[in-house]
Amino acid sequence: MRMLDEIDWGSLSHAYGPATDTAAHLAALTSANPDARQAALDHLDAAVLHQGFPASATAPAAHVVAGLLARGEADPEVRDGLIEFLGEVAAATSTAAGDPYSEDLLAPLQRAIQESYPVVVGFLDHHDRWVRKRAVEAAISHARTQVLAEQRPILAARLRIWADDPSEERAYWVRRLGELDIDTEQYLTDPDAEVRVCAALAPGLGDNPAATDIIVAALVHAADHGIADPALYRLGEIVAAALVRVADFERIAAPAETIIRHADWTGFDRTWGPLLLAAFDTPYDEHIEPSATQRRILTALVDNPLVWNHRIGNSLSVFRRAGLPFEREACARIAGEV
Repeated sequence: MRMLDEIDWGSLSHAYGPATDTAAHLAALTSANPDARQAALDHLDAAVLHQGFPASATAPAAHVVAGLLARGEADPEVRDGLIEFLGEVAAATSTAAGDPYSEDLLAPLQRAIQESYPVVVGFLDHHDRWVRKRAVEAAISHARTQVLAEQRPILAARLRIWADDPSEERAYWVRRLGELDIDTEQYLTDPDAEVRVCAALAPGLGDNPAATDIIVAALVHAADHGIADPALYRLGEIVAAALVRVADFERIAAPAETIIRHADWTGFDRTWGPLLLAAFDTPYDEHIEPSATQRRILTALVDNPLVWNHRIGNSLSVFRRAGLPFEREACARIAGEV
């Protein structure tokens, strides 16, 4: 690939040092060797855009990837991953715009995503719905950046067509509209419950009472029945939305108790952890009697052995923030169980 030779990779870096190995990985994206192609994808994810943080090699790599996709040179096995990579570069560009440490990277990243956006949008009409979804998610990440903000209404118009089409997964497209910061209020009264929840999750409806009612109802349903389709939203997202929008914890205390009873330690930052901190928004004080709700929340924790993994420092941190001991018997005593 000629464009690879036009870039001085030795002057660039990625997460693990000089980007002298990046050109070979990018060339391998068109290789007949599936292992080499996968290694190239792994390199983009782990080194070129490590945990979402860009480096000086990120924008040039995105330029090469966009070219491969535009010319149809990428193997179908890596195509989806490359579309996703371009979306992640766009998301990193948004982050870099507010990060003084990424100031030197911002302009090259902005140029790269301006080039990659039409490439990504070109897949919106793909016959494979999974490719189309991947392209939409990447396109939204692009359109959420400052330099491509003017593309939001155009992209939103495409999403609305699908959101209103009975043959489509309407809830999925409504959720994407919300991510694009497009008003989804009209869908709050939709006959489809999943459409209503996806509409209510839109950040722009955070102060809408009807949307809050839908979120609370979704939390109650999820506590009793789980999440039917994690591709639309996850339990942690419903929990987070409820905690942001509901001022009185008592309103969600019952589903919170149920969720905590069935959680495991991995929910320290998404489910049981945020709910515990909301119940103890003022850290526990041994000189003040806990409320009945706080005792029920603690009892739910005590009754759930899956939460008490003492090798997990993050769980300990949650308990400390709540002013509670990370000891099962001690919490049982506070709850009045022993």
